[in-house]
Amino acid sequence: MPPPQGVKSYKTTFFKAERFVEKPFYEKAKEYVASGQYRWNAGMFIWSFVTITQGLEKHQPEMSQAGQRWFKAAGQPAKLARVLVKDYPNLKKISIDYALMEHAQNVVVADGSFEWDDVGSWTALGRHLKQDSAGNAAIADFIHVDAARNIVYDARKKTRTPIAIVGLRDSIVVQTDDATLVAHKSQAQKVKELVQKLAEDKRLKKLI
Repeated sequence: MPPPQGVKSYKTTFFKAERFVEKPFYEKAKEYVASGQYRWNAGMFIWSFVTITQGLEKHQPEMSQAGQRWFKAAGQPAKLARVLVKDYPNLKKISIDYALMEHAQNVVVADGSFEWDDVGSWTALGRHLKQDSAGNAAIADFIHVDAARNIVYDARKKTRTPIAIVGLRDSIVVQTDDATLVAHKSQAQKVKELVQKLAEDKRLKKLI
């Protein structure tokens, strides 16, 4: 099929993957990149219903069994809700990468050459926001004095008052209707730990 009008023709090369490795440690990742023999996974997966269900049955049987119970309850909203409430909290918390992809022997990779950013963290978001002369990236009514390289995000829907910062550097400030987050950029990955603490606190778990 020809490409859309105005789009250059291109050819996609496919490879049979020998192995899928999720998040190799730093030195191993550098080794992979330097060799030129590996492809970086952008997290875009395409599979058939049969393939994914067979993979779950083989490598994640508990998850597969839960899915079958949900499937049987589909079309019965009240029953499905009860089953989900019972099953979902007890399922293993695992990504598709570890759950299936590292075990799979039938992976085909489409080769691509394009810029990619997963935008999976606040620091990643900051790379895509316009910055002021001091390197502050903001989606907010933001004013500062002697502040630099911060990411400021106002997600409030009710009342959006100005966010004012003095002397803060290399930090993340997020304001929502019911909570405020302030973190240093170097500690951004620890937000996951913070979410876990919120989940363990009866008073605060409603925030997640």
